[in-house]
Amino acid sequence: MNESLHSLIRKEYGKDCLKLTKDLEKTARKVANYRNHLRFNLRCLQADVIPRSAKLSSNIKGSRADKIIHSAERKLLNERVRQVNYTIKNLNNKKSDIFRELGDRLPTEIHNRVSQFTEHAQLAQHETTKSRQVEKFGRLATVSRADKDKNWRQKDNLIDHNIKDRWVRNLSDRQLSGSEQSLLEKGLNFAVASKRIQVTDIITATESAIRGASIGPNKAEELRSRKLGVVNTLFHRAESIITKDSDKIAEHQHLRKALGNCGYQDWAINKALNKDNSKPTASSTNQTGRTSITIPYHGDLSEKLKRIYRDHGITTHFKPTNTIRQSLVHPKDKQPKGRISGVVYGVRCSEEQACQDSYIGETAQPLHNRMLQHRRASSSGNDSSVFLHLKATGHHFDTKDVRILDREHRWFERGVKEAIWLPPETINFNIET
Repeated sequence: MNESLHSLIRKEYGKDCLKLTKDLEKTARKVANYRNHLRFNLRCLQADVIPRSAKLSSNIKGSRADKIIHSAERKLLNERVRQVNYTIKNLNNKKSDIFRELGDRLPTEIHNRVSQFTEHAQLAQHETTKSRQVEKFGRLATVSRADKDKNWRQKDNLIDHNIKDRWVRNLSDRQLSGSEQSLLEKGLNFAVASKRIQVTDIITATESAIRGASIGPNKAEELRSRKLGVVNTLFHRAESIITKDSDKIAEHQHLRKALGNCGYQDWAINKALNKDNSKPTASSTNQTGRTSITIPYHGDLSEKLKRIYRDHGITTHFKPTNTIRQSLVHPKDKQPKGRISGVVYGVRCSEEQACQDSYIGETAQPLHNRMLQHRRASSSGNDSSVFLHLKATGHHFDTKDVRILDREHRWFERGVKEAIWLPPETINFNIET
């Protein structure tokens, strides 16, 4: 209601008429709001979408419980529609009563002006509320569709390409190629196939499972021998995926070194690589214990390992590697190397010309603390081999040159990874060797 009309009514016809005029405008706006609210709830019923205010929850799980809850939610929504209709009816009656009373108090000309401006105010309020309710229903329908179908984003008939383009926002100066854009649209949890098989993690998980399941020496050796049945797959994968000859040679050396350091003989690996090698027979599943392991997923290789582990009573779980989230999302600052704990590390003597000795170790402590222990004598008399080497030769090493080879917080698994990383073909001053 404009100020001039309010002022005129107050001046000429008193505060009571002004109060009735404002009540008429307020009631008209309420009618507009409730009509949009009614349309919103009817659209929810038609699309089988439940607003948050009508959502019910229960700690009882199951498909029948879900159906009961959904049925109750729809009944609540129907009751809301009935109550909104009742409220609109009462507001319209109130609006009519106020309009008639104003007709008795105001002249026809002023009364018509009040009627026209009230209709204009109601229409403006209707458009404002309508846009808000339409946007609200769109968000609610999107969330409901995602709850019902986890793969709805992959269905082309449900995807608006204009919306799809907004999923990836390039804030850098570099222009993304079509393949890069397509890869990022798959989501942060999409795992990119890795060229290098994580042999260290697979071997460590196997040795941990043998220890956790209390498998005897004979059965353990049988499991290791059966596991060699997939060595051919490891080398075949390296041949198929890696294109450069130098990378293939490095991958073959890495596989042989990792398997050899864990106790696998060259003849066994060569036998496993022989295509004429017969398929091993299934072993007995009568084990004293049952455990589970988690290994990286590498297609057919992981499935073969799962079947072998199952024959020995070991449950296998897979974990994704090399996801887009791991490559792009780094919310925390990089931790200083000296503060990292639970690592397998490598120390090389700084006298590169005169000495090529190296040391592979593991520690649960922060790396900085472990390096301090290598530089001084132990109070227990059990000095580290690094300290003994420095004391005997007068050489030194730089902490910044210490390499973190692997990370593992579990003691047994960390020891297995240390054994894998020990390089038998190079000179080292580990006490164990």
